Amino acid sequence: TSFVMNLRWMVNELGHSVAAGTFAGGTEWSPTVKQLWVLTYGTGDQTTEFNSRLVDDQVKEKFAVVFDDLAAGKIDLNQYK
Repeated sequence: TSFVMNLRWMVNELGHSVAAGTFAGGTEWSPTVKQLWVLTYGTGDQTTEFNSRLVDDQVKEKFAVVFDDLAAGKIDLNQYK
């Protein structure tokens, strides 16, 4: 599994905000980690979030909880600076 920057989502968000006249140029944009990064395994049309031969459903569920908490700001990362 790799984390891939979600450029498709970013471009769509930018385009929609420009079209709606709400683009806030010159300000800091703070999307969540789940918006910015996408989990991917495989190539071409054969992609999923995880390699099922290495990651079982129980591990995926545990990871999802941590990733959701990280995106929601429930995990304080300042302690790691």
